Amino acid sequence: MKEKLIEAIEKAEDEPTKSNYDKAISLLDQLNDKDERLAERLEKIKPTVEAYEEELKLAKEAIEKAEENLNRETYNEAYKLVVTLSVPNSRLDRQLEALDQEITKIEEEEKLAKEKEEAERIAAEKAEAERV
Repeated sequence: MKEKLIEAIEKAEDEPTKSNYDKAISLLDQLNDKDERLAERLEKIKPTVEAYEEELKLAKEAIEKAEENLNRETYNEAYKLVVTLSVPNSRLDRQLEALDQEITKIEEEEKLAKEKEEAERIAAEKAEAERV
């Protein structure tokens, strides 16, 4: 049991996510003879876990905002927050990738619409000039 706890603490130290921390705490609580050194190690990790959870919350909020707005500016803000997470998050990376593809598609459609509009304007001007 103690070996599992040590592994869980090491994982929480390497990847200070709430789930890793909670698993280590749960294992510590199940231990009959409390090892103060292990409890202290977990206590040292707690601020890092809390900071990561705050980073994660801000990144998720930024992605939600980008998904609502579907523009490059809000995507870039979300991207900055996700890539600077202290622990990489593959789920958020995949969300960003899908969002980037969606925004790129919208940008291409807008570009084509502008080009078509410009071509129609030029054609109308040319037709008007020929009429005169």
